[in-house]
Amino acid sequence: MIKKVLKITIDGCWIECVRMEDKMNPFRVYRVTATHRRQIAKYGDFLSVIYFLRDFYQDGVDTMSLPEVLSWAKARGCI
Repeated sequence: MIKKVLKITIDGCWIECVRMEDKMNPFRVYRVTATHRRQIAKYGDFLSVIYFLRDFYQDGVDTMSLPEVLSWAKARGCI
């Protein structure tokens, strides 16, 4: 079972967090566009998601293109 736990839409940037059952890292963070959604992070607890989002907006990642977002997330070890 998948349950949406968070949705943020600010200035054209759409972020969703879902909780999946029976997974080692049940919290998944997605960057959503009009045509698809792409996973940008996965965590074991919700507080880690909150810290990720703080860094996401502090670093200005919300204004980056999807390939840049993925590079940023990979460099941080989020995915």
